[in-house]
Amino acid sequence: MRKIVFIGIMVSLLAILTFTHFHTVLKPALAGMILPAGARPITRGEFVVRLLSARGIVPDEARGLFVDVPAGSPNAAYIETAAGLNVVNGRGGGRFAPDDPLTRQEMVKMAVAASKNGKNVKQHEVIVASLLHPFNDGTQVDTWARPYTAQAILDGILTVSSDWTLRPRDTATVDEVEAVVARIAAGSAPEMVIVTHGGQMTLMVNGIALPVEREINVIATAYDDTVYSNGIWGPIDCFGAPLREGTIAVDPRVIPLNSLLCITGYRSPHLPPGGMLGVARDTGSAIKGNRIDIFIDAPRPEVLAFGVQAVKVYILRKPE
Repeated sequence: MRKIVFIGIMVSLLAILTFTHFHTVLKPALAGMILPAGARPITRGEFVVRLLSARGIVPDEARGLFVDVPAGSPNAAYIETAAGLNVVNGRGGGRFAPDDPLTRQEMVKMAVAASKNGKNVKQHEVIVASLLHPFNDGTQVDTWARPYTAQAILDGILTVSSDWTLRPRDTATVDEVEAVVARIAAGSAPEMVIVTHGGQMTLMVNGIALPVEREINVIATAYDDTVYSNGIWGPIDCFGAPLREGTIAVDPRVIPLNSLLCITGYRSPHLPPGGMLGVARDTGSAIKGNRIDIFIDAPRPEVLAFGVQAVKVYILRKPE
């Protein structure tokens, strides 16, 4: 009996020693494995260079804007130019962290900012929540990245994956970056299609399904943020929030305030071609009955050129 116990102990010790040796040898071997080029993680600095180069942006001379990106270091000119264009932000403390791995949500934010020429994206939270809600990890997108992620979905920069995940905090790879850069270059517009199945209308926005509660035909005009449009109240909606792209003035008796809307049938170089998402966030003394007023962020003469148009409004069901 003692011999059997002794042999068992020796076998166990041998197994432990073998397992320990296996991991000691294998771990460094795995760490040194060469990944396929497209699967290689990309750094923040590398992505800035790739993004600005794809946009045809010639960098300015570097002056040492970030403490960890000396003026003479590789990529410094691109990083500082991107910062000046409001395409990138630092990590705090005057750092940019150029050698840190690029996360997917950082990739999205930078890509959208570059595609909008550095213009801040100010999507209504109702629109953002509706576009991120179908994703299994939509709630994991950080607050600062949420409007950019929604805009990337609208613009076709992000596509819907088969597992309905965004993986916002995963490290971006070379292949993913190249796909995003290609979509920006293609300049894809939101693809909005109404489909009907079993009597239920659904708006498909680049693969995202938004159920339609009802549709109405309305007369549309446009307004800007000047005193001529807003009087003594200033450039805010009826909730007190600043006017932004997607703000729609409605008659609350026809379209409830804070409704999520899809508007189609208009003609304007300042609005997305083929249709736009908006939110009923404003009212107006002249907006009565089947009338809407669309906020357009453009010089007043160009806003007035919108004129009076007949459009269709789809009132969408918001996620619970």
